[in-house]
Amino acid sequence: MTFLFSICLPLSMLMFLNRDKFFDILLLYQTIGYFERVD
Repeated sequence: MTFLFSICLPLSMLMFLNRDKFFDILLLYQTIGYFERVD
C-alpha cells in the first residue's frame, strides 16, 4: 500500500504540474481531428 502510494503521489503531482501542457496537447489532438473531418 505504501509502495503504491509512493508511486501514485509523485505521478499525480507531475500530472498536476503539467496540467496546462496536457490540455495544450489535448487541444492539439482535437484540432487535428477537426481538420481531418473537414478533409
